[in-house]
Amino acid sequence: MTHHLMNSRFAAAAAAALLLACGPRREATVRSDSLSATSAAATPTGDSAAPAPAPAPASTPAAPGGVLAHYDLTAAPAWDHKLPKGLEEISGLAFSPDGRLFAHGDQDATIWQLDATGGKVIKTFGLAPTGHEPDMGKKAKKNEVAGDFEDIQIVGDRFFLISSTGTLLEFKEGGDGSHVPYTARETGLGAFCEIEGMTYDPGSRALLILCKHPHRKEWKDQVVISAWYLDRNVLSESPLIRVDYAKLAGQTHAPLFHGSAMALSPDHNSLVLIAGPQKTFAELALDGTILSAGMLDAASHKQPEGIAFAPDGTLLISDEGAGKRATLSGYARKR
Repeated sequence: MTHHLMNSRFAAAAAAALLLACGPRREATVRSDSLSATSAAATPTGDSAAPAPAPAPASTPAAPGGVLAHYDLTAAPAWDHKLPKGLEEISGLAFSPDGRLFAHGDQDATIWQLDATGGKVIKTFGLAPTGHEPDMGKKAKKNEVAGDFEDIQIVGDRFFLISSTGTLLEFKEGGDGSHVPYTARETGLGAFCEIEGMTYDPGSRALLILCKHPHRKEWKDQVVISAWYLDRNVLSESPLIRVDYAKLAGQTHAPLFHGSAMALSPDHNSLVLIAGPQKTFAELALDGTILSAGMLDAASHKQPEGIAFAPDGTLLISDEGAGKRATLSGYARKR
């Protein structure tokens, strides 16, 4: 079992610096950032990218209030369950196309399949180490794949795990107790921010990546969302969405918004974000317009780190244990 590190961190950072070169600030919609705009960019292997298909047409704008008009995130959830030991630092949630729930921890590359209604473990599998793992924010022990892993997404039969440093791991689902090979790619985004969340937009065939702590001066005190285009393995030329914290503060009553997770709404018209440190939430249209924001129920959420919409419409939020058992909470969709 082998993995292929597609580029060195230094080369990727240099490429990302070129892609994210300073320029006029723009707050474009996800779908208006044309795939053809990056068709001449270099792939992680250094080859010129082939012309990409045109992106999907823009979706119908989200209604006022967006999808969160059907949920009350300021109240206690409809239910919550304690998660098993080993998931105390749960960091991400994702559903497979056939409706199964997967999660991962913060420090190792173990993937957990959970019962979405009760939090019970169905199976676990990991990634196969080679002894030459990339630097992903945590020192790995022998025969281990370790890192500061922040979120997970599933696209078809492809699983993706991202580290806070911008390393994107791709692999396939494994059987219970198995270890599967993986491919690692350096997005280069870690040179510009600490990454914390990720979701998938099928319209642009891109993984949307949420920065928790931007390092760039131009991005200071902003929610910053960029894209990694799966068809060509390139980063968006500039962030797709930038929203000032100050614009959220009137509704969240918090001066900061350090995003910890993000999910695309079921209608694909908006993004729902949670900020763990501030215990707040926000919904953004795909052009960055703020649809709603507020404070989570602090008694129900010790440290919110993961978010996902279940196939039946239930909105799930996972919380790290903060010294105790982690929890999985469900918010029922209102009619």
